[in-house]
Amino acid sequence: MSHLPMDYDHLCDALGRVNATAEAAESHGILCGMLCAKGAVAPDEWITYLVEDELEGANVLTQEALRLLQGLHSRTIKQICGGDFELTLVLPDDDSDIRLRIENLSLWCQGFLVGLSVAGVTDLAELPTDAQEIALDMVQISQAGMDPEEEEDPNEAAYAEVVEYVRMGVLVIYGEMHPPREVPPDVRIH
Repeated sequence: MSHLPMDYDHLCDALGRVNATAEAAESHGILCGMLCAKGAVAPDEWITYLVEDELEGANVLTQEALRLLQGLHSRTIKQICGGDFELTLVLPDDDSDIRLRIENLSLWCQGFLVGLSVAGVTDLAELPTDAQEIALDMVQISQAGMDPEEEEDPNEAAYAEVVEYVRMGVLVIYGEMHPPREVPPDVRIH
């Protein structure tokens, strides 16, 4: 699985430097949910939602963290809106413990649902049919957890399938909420 230039660990570090209220996976999910609901979200709108502290006159490390978050925002918009199905969810890498990855996928989906809500989708029943089904599946995934006493490791292949489903689901939701504009047949472009 390829990762964004800012991977999970870098996002954790950047969010820590700005005292964000959400964790890395959840933060990226929030951004994707906001984008799906609104179509466009300014970086400051997303960052302001994540950070309660005033960042005016921030120190060099905080400013660097803000630039990293703005870069992630820009890359995520290009991936969701680009039409080439290249969206990469910011999650712990494949070398991380499977239980940590499942927990973060759950957080990512929680964040996505929060992002939809923050951006105006307060009732999933308002979504187009396919988008609604995917969002309801994300509700289920957001509630996934591992029983700490369960000895058997979860199935890697099943986890990868769920990640792929969520990834493609975001693209489907975005496409249904913001279909490409068609030029009417009687309009000529010169």
